[in-house]
Amino acid sequence: MLDFSGGSDQRNLVSTTCDIGFFALKISMSIAPAETEAEIWSRTIEPEHGNLSAEAAQAWLALKLPPADVRRVNLLSSRAASGALTPQETRELDNYLNVGRTLELLKAKARLSLHRRSTRS
Repeated sequence: MLDFSGGSDQRNLVSTTCDIGFFALKISMSIAPAETEAEIWSRTIEPEHGNLSAEAAQAWLALKLPPADVRRVNLLSSRAASGALTPQETRELDNYLNVGRTLELLKAKARLSLHRRSTRS
């Protein structure tokens, strides 16, 4: 059973109760309300913390869309500019944009990690 209720500290409280025979265990967790997928990713990735190893940072910086996907994004963007996107294409373009924002968060963390490592040397 899940219980969603507001906490006194202006955050949402998510609770669940697990009945495991002899006793019931209630687990509660406070979370800030998420407005967008990008905000959730930002809190998860924490791009402001440059704490990756040099190898991990280099690997994250190498991530990119394959050429076929880049061509698809360009086509969808062109169709969007002319107002010719179907609802399905709009969702597809939104998905590409979400992936792009996530890649930028990953790369920001990677760049900061490398910068911090270079200034420590």
